[in-house]
Amino acid sequence: MKKTVYEWRRLSYRLLIVSCILFAAACWLGYELDSMICFYILAAGGFLFMLASAIVYYEFWRCPKCDAKLPNESAFFGEFNCCPYCGYKLRNDHDQVDPNLL
Repeated sequence: MKKTVYEWRRLSYRLLIVSCILFAAACWLGYELDSMICFYILAAGGFLFMLASAIVYYEFWRCPKCDAKLPNESAFFGEFNCCPYCGYKLRNDHDQVDPNLL
């Protein structure tokens, strides 16, 4: 089954969270163990996860019909159900989440 744009965005956010955890671990363990090797390895891993997050987000946050890049501001300031360029419905009725569960 093909992933929806919202599933790709969710994957991008998860990769970004992992990168933040790796950066925090790099700073903490680098300080606690006084080991620059540990710091560099974890920081490099964090950078790679952050890069993967950006690639997934910018490559797949597009309308599946017209392939137009969807606006970024909607990611933080609410959802939209249709592509603003062609009007393609991005969410099906069964994709809707019950607001009481949030």
